[in-house]
Amino acid sequence: MIAVADTTPLNYLVLIHRADLLHQLFGRVLIPPAVFAELRDPEAPPLVQTWIADPPPWLEVLALGASPDSTLDYLDSGEREAVALAEQLCADQLLIDETEARREATRRKLPFTGTLGVASGGPAGVGRSSDGAHCLVSDYLVCGPGADTVSAGRRGCPQEAPSLTGPPREHR
Repeated sequence: MIAVADTTPLNYLVLIHRADLLHQLFGRVLIPPAVFAELRDPEAPPLVQTWIADPPPWLEVLALGASPDSTLDYLDSGEREAVALAEQLCADQLLIDETEARREATRRKLPFTGTLGVASGGPAGVGRSSDGAHCLVSDYLVCGPGADTVSAGRRGCPQEAPSLTGPPREHR
């Protein structure tokens, strides 16, 4: 299976310590050079910078065979190259979160999923995890980085966890 990833799904899966799901679901994940550069950017979270400095063996940076066509110029460089690489390789899955890039993937008939799709066990037909990983993404967004929401009953946020979205909300 060929899976191509944009920056955002990798970023969030690394932050919630679940990047391993990509290997479990897809085996190997390809990223274009622009995504690699965005993950290494000094403004990327330190955990992401550390992770990409010594990437896992299942992650491969692959240059595009040709420059992305100009109709993708409205996307940022990581999205543009991820969509172009997925199209050039006839990828089985494009991992992408941003709305405009997803619309472009739809126009180009590229199958895609995002962070939540991966965290919940992958797109239909790829595989499903039974460990409740889908809760980790929403808990991260509510409780903040470093929150050990799994050991806190997976549904509760530790008092000291910083919130990224304002006051902690109750999960339903």
